[in-house]
Amino acid sequence: MVVMANYRDAISCATLFRLQSHFTLNELVIPCMLQDRFIAVDAFIKNERKMQEELIRHFDNLIGLDERRFSQKKNHDYFYIKVAKKAIEKLVTKLLATYNIPPEEVAPNLSRLRREGALRHMAFMYFVEHRITEEGYFDYVAQALQSDLGLQKYFINYLCSNGWLSDAIRWVVFCDMINCAPRILQPYLCTNAVLEAQADLARHKLLELAFINIHQIFRRRTIIVSDVIYIPINDWYIFIIYQ
Repeated sequence: MVVMANYRDAISCATLFRLQSHFTLNELVIPCMLQDRFIAVDAFIKNERKMQEELIRHFDNLIGLDERRFSQKKNHDYFYIKVAKKAIEKLVTKLLATYNIPPEEVAPNLSRLRREGALRHMAFMYFVEHRITEEGYFDYVAQALQSDLGLQKYFINYLCSNGWLSDAIRWVVFCDMINCAPRILQPYLCTNAVLEAQADLARHKLLELAFINIHQIFRRRTIIVSDVIYIPINDWYIFIIYQ
């Protein structure tokens, strides 16, 4: 039946006789997915965790590929015509939910797209809609970019493409990427711009330390105040209490 491309009957028989171990993903499951036979596929791989993960990885690998790279993938050049990229993302999301598998384990490309989308959304709310504070925006982005080089490069390029160059400079300094900053940003990386970015980052660090000190002190039942220091930062007065 597989030789005759009768995948519908083939997967039904394979499920009935429990022949999952006799077929690779490309031999039976992928052709059925291309024929919109997800119900039959689901029955076939229902108790096959390894095959479920392999199926998700297969489609996750297609996320983010352009047409040229699609055509380079063996036996998958037809897939670009069959399914739009956005539909692939939705399919991977559906498979993850159906089989209750964390995306970090088997869908790194979808996870990356989600992180990129979240950063774009935060930038839009801050720069365009003005719905979040500068501190809220900074804290979120700083946490997201902390240890992800790929995401750092993506977000800095995204800021540059939208003309938010001052913020791009700040994150270049934050990520220690001055020597490998995007070409469009390099003419703006003068000494003054870098110093301003460093001062802004220091201000955020000071705010963070101040709030940590306050939180730690007020967790205690008895507070003995021996000294209070007021630090003017823009329109704010931050106070640090020493015991």
